Amino acid sequence: MPEKHYALTPKERLGYYARVINDYLSDIIDRRDRDIKQLSEAMNYSLMAGGKRIRPSLVLEFNRLARGAETFSDRALPFAGAVELLHTFSLIHDDMPCMDDDDLRRGMPTNHVVFGEATALLAGDALLTEAFRLITAETVRNPSDCEAAAKAAACLAAHAGYKGVCGGQMIDLLLEDAKGPVDDELILKMYTMKTSDLLAASCAIGCISAKRYDLVPEAEEFGRSFGIAFQITDDILDVTGDVRKIGKPVGSDEKKDKNTYLKYAGMEKAKEKAYEYAERAKSTVTRFRDNGLLLYLCDKVLTRDR
Repeated sequence: MPEKHYALTPKERLGYYARVINDYLSDIIDRRDRDIKQLSEAMNYSLMAGGKRIRPSLVLEFNRLARGAETFSDRALPFAGAVELLHTFSLIHDDMPCMDDDDLRRGMPTNHVVFGEATALLAGDALLTEAFRLITAETVRNPSDCEAAAKAAACLAAHAGYKGVCGGQMIDLLLEDAKGPVDDELILKMYTMKTSDLLAASCAIGCISAKRYDLVPEAEEFGRSFGIAFQITDDILDVTGDVRKIGKPVGSDEKKDKNTYLKYAGMEKAKEKAYEYAERAKSTVTRFRDNGLLLYLCDKVLTRDR
């Protein structure tokens, strides 16, 4: 953290986190083995394609807050990196023709467009498994972190598996074929599993990396509420956004006749619901001192343009 880091604005702190995470991730994938070069290049292509790095930043921020410190612990970096590896896996698979069939992500051609479907599938699988290696490898270097690594791995698996991200994606696919109206409870359940669960895991893992297991429930609740606000605004951006800013196609939800909260409730009610969940997220982190970055994220999510 730079000198006088305590004086950083929330925006500056987010920018700093993104730089730290990008530096850390740049050396994660070993691309020296020529026999698997196409796989490692595909993994690195999506991992280093940019993005806001919100999820790993939340790991670092909750580590800092849980420790009551002005900076995060370096031991939190592998945990943050693991979250971003898993997130990248989910994006690669989400974009594939058998899923959302998108050809643009973060302003670049999607993985399967560049490397082919088979390589993209393997790249996602490899990033997923590498995420757990990254977390558990820490126990070899720091045996005292064994409990934290085990808890973090279990947390990430629970939130990313069939009761989390994968289950949410399944609901999303099934809703594409739904006949007749879909109720808002099912849509919000899909959002919770598909989007919020990984954000909740990020916040929880930040506390776990600081060995403050007592703070995990509040951190998870922040991630869940923030995640729903994030997803609803994502739906709105699919209608109102600029492809040059958001880095992916706009209007794709309507073209695919997707069941979103925006389609269910309309623009005004969707904005109201996003505001409701952003405020709910704020109310869950009053226990954390110096929580300005979290409050900033809740406000920013309602006005973001990418």
